[in-house]
Amino acid sequence: MKMKIAYIFWLSVTIWFCVQTEYLYSQDRDIILFDSDFFENEELMEVQLKFNIKKFIKEKETEEYLPAELTFFDKDSNKISRNLKLKSRGVSRLRHCHLPPFWLNTKGSGLANKKELVSNKIKVVTHCRGGKLYEDYVLNEYLIYKMYNVITDNSFRVRLLKIKYIDTGRNNREVISWAFMIEPQKMLAKRMDAL
Repeated sequence: MKMKIAYIFWLSVTIWFCVQTEYLYSQDRDIILFDSDFFENEELMEVQLKFNIKKFIKEKETEEYLPAELTFFDKDSNKISRNLKLKSRGVSRLRHCHLPPFWLNTKGSGLANKKELVSNKIKVVTHCRGGKLYEDYVLNEYLIYKMYNVITDNSFRVRLLKIKYIDTGRNNREVISWAFMIEPQKMLAKRMDAL
């Protein structure tokens, strides 16, 4: 009887250890989202971006990055969340837009294959201001990039996004809007053998 109890205890501890090891491994491993095929993909990508939007808007002209959390689903429908950084970018849009376009900095997030992406920074074009008109502007600009891709390979590729913004500065208030990412310049240069 004591032998059976000892065996069951040993088996339970072994199973628990294996499950915990797999859980920890899955939390730490890199999930390559931004690879060489990312901008080739025509599928709409739905993501969630959680950060202090109130602070971002208030301090949009500073050069400092803000922490953010990007959440998305991988090809196997697993929910992936990674910490990264973002900061505003642009000149006229920076002044005009309530929510200006921004840089996503993936350094240390495990989301980018450095050999293929060549850069840790990705441009994101946003809806700028509230309302359907500004959402249409984003979609029109996205389509202009896509049309230019048809004309020449010497053009930046883009990926359409539907972003759920969660504002940690306003009690996790949510806004859903269109956006798109632009292929990094160094990635285009590598694709054109111009590096």
